[in-house]
Amino acid sequence: MKLKTIKIKNFRCFEKVDIDLDHQMTLIVGKNGTGKTAILDAIAVSISAFLFGLDIGGSRSILKDDARYEFHDLNCFVDPQHQFPVVIESVGDCMDRQDLAWTRSLNSANGKTTIKDAVAITEISKNVQQMIMTGKRDLILPLLSYYGTGRLYAQKRKREI
Repeated sequence: MKLKTIKIKNFRCFEKVDIDLDHQMTLIVGKNGTGKTAILDAIAVSISAFLFGLDIGGSRSILKDDARYEFHDLNCFVDPQHQFPVVIESVGDCMDRQDLAWTRSLNSANGKTTIKDAVAITEISKNVQQMIMTGKRDLILPLLSYYGTGRLYAQKRKREI
């Protein structure tokens, strides 16, 4: 699977951002708090749509707290409001399909992440599941991996004595 572009709307710190990804490697550089991890998490939501058609499940959803906040000054206090819809649009190649487009969104605070606009990619994964069940030996599966920043906090620091 190769993700080519991702368009993010109202996801965490981003009101709207369009990102073109290189076919070999994309490097995301920025200061702390500028949204590097938010981009990676949006990509995780996007590509995890592939998992819907597989028996293993485990797709990453858009959470209410992923919705961007807008702060409104009401004289005496500040009123933070989530901004909906949260939308993640993607284009990529998966298995033998080129320029496949799919979208995942969260339309309200009480809603669930949509999958209806990701049918193209979930159909591919359903076909893959069928091939797995029938024992197709020459099947090459896409590699989906993501290493979040949480692993950095779990590492213990070495001290000199």
